[in-house]
Amino acid sequence: MKNETNSRSLLATWKNRDKKTVGDSRISKAPVGATIPLSSGQQRLWFLQRLLPENPVYNYAESFIFKGELNEAAFEHSLQSVFEENPILRAYYPYEDGRPIQVTDESSKVDLKRFDLSGMPKVDQEKQKLDLLLSDARRHFNLNEFPLIRTTLVKLNNDEHVFLLTMHHIIFDKWSMDLFLKELAAHYLAYSTDFEIEKKEENRLQFADYAYWRKNRELDAIQMAYWTKKLGGEIPLLTLPTDYSLPANPSYKGTSYRTKFSSTLSKRVLDLSKKMETTPYVFLLSVYYILLHKYSNQKDILVGSPISLRKDTALENIMGFFDETVVLRTSVLSEMTFLTNMQIAKTWNTEYRMLNIEYRISDKELAGCIDHTLLSATATEEQIKQLCEEAKSYG
Repeated sequence: MKNETNSRSLLATWKNRDKKTVGDSRISKAPVGATIPLSSGQQRLWFLQRLLPENPVYNYAESFIFKGELNEAAFEHSLQSVFEENPILRAYYPYEDGRPIQVTDESSKVDLKRFDLSGMPKVDQEKQKLDLLLSDARRHFNLNEFPLIRTTLVKLNNDEHVFLLTMHHIIFDKWSMDLFLKELAAHYLAYSTDFEIEKKEENRLQFADYAYWRKNRELDAIQMAYWTKKLGGEIPLLTLPTDYSLPANPSYKGTSYRTKFSSTLSKRVLDLSKKMETTPYVFLLSVYYILLHKYSNQKDILVGSPISLRKDTALENIMGFFDETVVLRTSVLSEMTFLTNMQIAKTWNTEYRMLNIEYRISDKELAGCIDHTLLSATATEEQIKQLCEEAKSYG
């Protein structure tokens, strides 16, 4: 009965978030003519891209297959409409007056590249298609210049097309991709059927308004003191017994391994999480901490966890980069029980969700970066110093 009550409480909290966020929301339109800063997450990507200017590691590429007859004129018109309604898709980030800023290109049209492979033999067609997709996905962007998004339409035959969308992650998160596709489909349907789509409010919030508000809001001294203490002291580097040592010049072409839990194991995780009055995320995070402790034999462990800053319901339908990485730091001792470890992780998880501070690049963080292979392998000492000064003056 207690678990059921907790579940209902969580559900009630989610359902009532509108009431809380509407009253707490202070996000308003940025002043006309204001210089638009980068959000905290964008600052991080901008800094890393400056270190690796020709590396496409932060490209975000997706391909979509269209089956059936495609009205190419309607498709291009729909793309243009989505770009016009969402300024973030026309944004670029020049470095001016000692900091990067967000600028929106007001006049440019969508440059939809078209390739017709319909006359090729099947084998050659597949090879050419793959070459087009990979070459576009691997071509880096210059954040100082518009555009930071590329669109390509490949015709395989009259009833099959491939649409490739490549952009720099600084303008888009995964949530935004869903919004983009919904808007594109709505415009295409409306244009193809002469259906009049409902126009968006001209003065609605955009990502630039959010970035301006977040940069100019007053920081909570208590929250800053909390995080300074929590992440203070020496920051340990996790040393795992890997089969190969880190290369002097990393390629950034690593891969990932994915696996699916069986239904039986999934049920066990859910049941144990309920029994321990926590979420599957906290339960598995605790397991992960213990696993890292076992293989590294380290007690002070930090884990980076991606989060979305779309806490306000007013941000749910805005395209942009709202992702951030929160650092979860905990102490894992061999003599501690799993339940104790989990309670610590649970407390950590609750604390960081309650707090809300702006990302800042500190001297310690920069010094740590300089010692890391990322910088030592890709930048000279002078370049590093220059970038550090730029980052500190902005953050």
